[in-house]
Amino acid sequence: MEVILTDPTYAGMLQRVRLAGATPRLAPWAFDPSTGWRLDLDALAARVDARTRALFIMNPSMPSGGVLDADDWAAVAELCERHDLWLIYNAAMERSLYDRRPYLHPAGLPGMRDRTLTVGSVSKEYRMIGWRVGWVVGPAAVLADVAKVGIYNVVTGVGIGQPGALAALTAADEAANVAASVERWERRREAVLEALRNYPVRPAAGGWSLLVDTRPMGLTARELQGRLLARAGVAATPMDAWGGPEAEYRLRLVFSNEPVARLRTLGDRFARIL
Repeated sequence: MEVILTDPTYAGMLQRVRLAGATPRLAPWAFDPSTGWRLDLDALAARVDARTRALFIMNPSMPSGGVLDADDWAAVAELCERHDLWLIYNAAMERSLYDRRPYLHPAGLPGMRDRTLTVGSVSKEYRMIGWRVGWVVGPAAVLADVAKVGIYNVVTGVGIGQPGALAALTAADEAANVAASVERWERRREAVLEALRNYPVRPAAGGWSLLVDTRPMGLTARELQGRLLARAGVAATPMDAWGGPEAEYRLRLVFSNEPVARLRTLGDRFARIL
């Protein structure tokens, strides 16, 4: 049994596929300076074979910040329909979209309501990282099996977390502050892009983080991470376990909780060690 994920992708998604006894296969995000990150739809289609059971997609993608557009989702839906596949949709950051991109939910596409399992969480959009409350929405026929997975792997959400999550989910948007948070993250993204304009930084279309391509610097991501931490006071994450062969040269910068003034110093900090 195989499950297709995008490359790069959150390492936890890769490991959950393996824990379920399946084999992950990767379809790459490709970066073009003129268009940003785009999912390679031809490669995605080529990964599907008789052993494929599901596509496991996070949108926006973490760590790249790539975002699927309407054509991308239509291609995903067509693959699921043609090959009788499930779509497991990691929706934890789905409204964290920049540059006025529209919000699209794949379950709303023709034929996808009964093929989509949507996995949500209060950790990202609602900034409740330590509360560990999430949910799965999908066809009633399979949710009993999904519930068993939750019971025997998670047991239950802690008592204080459940009413806290309920308060966030039922609050008006102004109170939950999701839109304002996205605007704040977008300003922080812009600060990073401006500060690192002379470096191979890859803009994010959504999410909390973006990637730096370390190959033009003659370093692996782990080598650059070590220098930045030791000599420039920057904590970044090498993406070794977050994808295929290219992961060795991808360094993740998380900007979600850093003030703009501090992010503006990144250019000087990079220059200090390069």
